[in-house]
Amino acid sequence: MTHIVVVGPGGIGGTVAALLARTDLCRITLLGRPGAHVEAITRSGLKLTGAEEFTVDVEVVDDPAAISTCDGLLYAVKAQDTASVLKATAHIDAQHFVASLQNGVNKDDALATTFGWERVVGSVAIVAGERPEPGVVHLTFDGLTRFGELDGSSSQRIDDLVALFTAAGLNTESSDRITASTWSKML
Repeated sequence: MTHIVVVGPGGIGGTVAALLARTDLCRITLLGRPGAHVEAITRSGLKLTGAEEFTVDVEVVDDPAAISTCDGLLYAVKAQDTASVLKATAHIDAQHFVASLQNGVNKDDALATTFGWERVVGSVAIVAGERPEPGVVHLTFDGLTRFGELDGSSSQRIDDLVALFTAAGLNTESSDRITASTWSKML
């Protein structure tokens, strides 16, 4: 089973993690900051509200050293935290992909500096969520999520990500122009 680590279980990361975990098609581990949110998820699971409401039991840790390897890393932290989070997670061996659900046009460069270009998958997430209270995330808007190889080529890992996110109920497609899609979101 594919093991995906979601770094930053807030509004976006938590929403995506809950939806992916519900599919039972992958194993999800959340990596968050120590505090009430991680404690609530550990105690009661991660609750998603919005158009539908459910709770999933997911593994959650607050120490990056607890994770050494996974199939994929999804970053969903605030842009101002990216450098420190990448430094703290650089040891994780993401065997198939590393992607960022963050806004910004430099996110892939930051990932590649840490993990190498061959691991980085481009992504654009037009999804909105919030964390109204510890242990709860709320999906406010499910737009379109795109994944693509940075060189525009087709690949099995992109097809697999699109299939997984689609199975999770997220509106997802592949893009052979992912860098242009990233810039379009910023305009």
